[in-house]
Amino acid sequence: MANITKRLSIYRTSSVPSLLRIARERSDNPNMRAKVTLSEELGIDRKRLSRMEEGTSPIPLDLAYEWCKVCGDMVAWRAIKHVYGDGLPPTDPRLIESLPNQLQNYIEQAEEGIKAAKKLLDMSADLRPGIGFNNQQLEEIETLATEIRDTDQASECVLDSLTINWGVSLEEVDRRWTQQALADHIVIPSVDQMDEIKREAVHA
Repeated sequence: MANITKRLSIYRTSSVPSLLRIARERSDNPNMRAKVTLSEELGIDRKRLSRMEEGTSPIPLDLAYEWCKVCGDMVAWRAIKHVYGDGLPPTDPRLIESLPNQLQNYIEQAEEGIKAAKKLLDMSADLRPGIGFNNQQLEEIETLATEIRDTDQASECVLDSLTINWGVSLEEVDRRWTQQALADHIVIPSVDQMDEIKREAVHA
């Protein structure tokens, strides 16, 4: 029987209302600290906003994203994504204030990730059909995979630091990435194609 590891989440689902309240109260934009102004910006009434902060009203993820975006608090958004199992916990923003430090860290982490990938490639070449990995090998694979995962965190820190220090727009970065990914045919461009891919997999 395979080991089932419980996901490690730093925050509880019940912490989402508090994360949004903190994002509002500590917003870089003083105007967004007022409930009435933020609610108008989000297109909801003030009472609903208050209920969301109190945890007595549902919080749709798309609205949580807009809330964090308007308040200029993507650290809160990363925390919320982490709550729902869709990302790593946010990095302490004090650590990303120095762009040179983050660039150097990314270079070092990328180099470690490449080394890990090469070791995994060697392991895949040695794998024989019908013979799985033993526990010791699986532990090594998970350690190497953790090194690769570290590159995700390092890249996020660089991008956040670029935003803080040089005013780089992450939305523009993501738009350019998506545009290039579509041109290179590496993303699924439509729901119809998603359906086709899934149908082919079922009948394979």
